Formats: sequence, C-alpha cells, structure tokens
Amino acid sequence: IVAALSDQLTGDTEIPLLLLEEPLLYRMLEFRFETAVEFVAEVRDLARQLRPGVVVQAAFVPPSHIGHDMTSPRSWLTVQSYKKYRDVLDELLCVVHWGPDVVRFETARAVESSGGKVKVTTSMRLYGPTRPEEVAQLGEAALAGGSDGVSFLGYDVATDELLKALRTWVDDRGSCNA
Repeated sequence: IVAALSDQLTGDTEIPLLLLEEPLLYRMLEFRFETAVEFVAEVRDLARQLRPGVVVQAAFVPPSHIGHDMTSPRSWLTVQSYKKYRDVLDELLCVVHWGPDVVRFETARAVESSGGKVKVTTSMRLYGPTRPEEVAQLGEAALAGGSDGVSFLGYDVATDELLKALRTWVDDRGSCNA
C-alpha cells in the first residue's frame, strides 16, 4: 500500500525530528491532548448524568494525504488521536475521503489504535469525485479494515446514481442499520 500511495504520502514526515529537537513543542502537544481528553471526559460524565445512556462520539479526519491538508491543520495540531480518546468516547468516526486502499489502511489504523475499546465507524464521501462504481469498493474496504460500521456523507449533493449504488451495495450485503 505504501509503495502504491507513495506520491500521496507526503504529510508530516518532518514532525518526529522536530519533536525530538524541540522538546517544548512535544510537551505543549502532550498538554493539549491531555486537557482536551480531560474536557471530553468531563462533558461525557455531565451528559450521562443528565441523560443516562447517551452515546458520546467524535469524528476524526486521519493524517493528511495530498490535497487534503492544504487548508486544514494537521491532525496532531488539532488533537485528534484514536488512542488518546478511546477511554472517554463510545464511538469514533474515521472520516476518509479517498480511494479504497486509503480507506482500508486508515480504517485499520483507527481500529488498531482504539484497541477495541470503542466502536469505529468509517465515513466516506458520497459526492464529488466519488463514482457509483466505487461505492461498493469503498464500503468493502472499510469493512476489510475492521470497521464496525460504514457511513457515507452525501449532504444534499449526492446524485441519484450514487444513492442507487449505495442502495445496491446495501441490498447485495443483505443488511442495513439505516
């Protein structure tokens, strides 16, 4: 997979060296993660006091791939970590807007990092460059990566062709939690 995606894997290759050379940055990031996770835990506890049984979830966009990080902060700056939040959330959404290989890879990474402590659902786009013939491939890639569920983000721009392809995939699999 890495060889096949080598032209797209151009994200944070400089970060490990930067963190080693600048320990203050590492400590600052640790602090940001610790306080963010603590805050989410406090919100979860309050929500459960007010409404027992409430499900707490977060949606994370995996580390950047080419074209994805041009206008957005890197995941390490926006305190996204499946591993760090796995003890304070019930569900994690792994939002991957790429092809099947990346979907499978990022889903497997999310599942592994969450350590089986939370439900992982992979969300993919059902608009833009996604083609109808890709819908089943994307869904199967998420499941092959170990996702507990699959969701497609269509907003109000999913075409009829994409919606039909999604329905066909769901019908072919014989299950749906819609």
